[in-house]
Amino acid sequence: MFRDRKEAGQKLALALEKYSKENVIVYGLTRGGVPVAYEVAIFLNAPLEAFIVKKLGARYQEELALGAVTEGENPVIYYNREILSHLNIQEDYLKEAVRKKMKEITALQGILRQGKNIFLHKEAIAIVVDDGVATGSTMIAAIQFFRKFGQKKIVAAIPAGQISVLEELKKFADEVICVEPVSYMEAVGEFYGEFEQVESESVLRILKDAENRSKK
Repeated sequence: MFRDRKEAGQKLALALEKYSKENVIVYGLTRGGVPVAYEVAIFLNAPLEAFIVKKLGARYQEELALGAVTEGENPVIYYNREILSHLNIQEDYLKEAVRKKMKEITALQGILRQGKNIFLHKEAIAIVVDDGVATGSTMIAAIQFFRKFGQKKIVAAIPAGQISVLEELKKFADEVICVEPVSYMEAVGEFYGEFEQVESESVLRILKDAENRSKK
């Protein structure tokens, strides 16, 4: 149990201490992963980037992830085949869901990037951070994006995650680090005392603060 995302990030940072002398870039998954990633980036004295990825929710059950879609010129569209096999999901629904999420991603890019491109470097180690994983769809989609890019090494870093999902992540990432692996997770928020929604304006402030710190 974490008091808030700040504490979760601080504990996660300690678990990543071995990377303090490595060439790393910390990517926080939008939006909840960014405050956690901030603490990691500060601790490792590494660049912080927000990586935009959107969950594809089921009809009438948005929290149930059918998959996820990432930003990028060649975005990754990941489908959770196990969940899809249990649900009668129409192809038209998936196509429309992807279209809507891509539109949201474009809008969020305008807010967070303000004309700049995301910082990518193949020779750096990408530490991909979220505030937790219940189904793993957004994390898997993000990892697949960096794999497709040709990243040197990809580390998935999470404060709390369901053990079965963490095992699935190991098929995609080079390393998976989790502070609190649990046998069952219904929702990420249940592992936080405070789990408020992270707004875009808050993410922008965090990114600017990280950038200003790096200039000192």
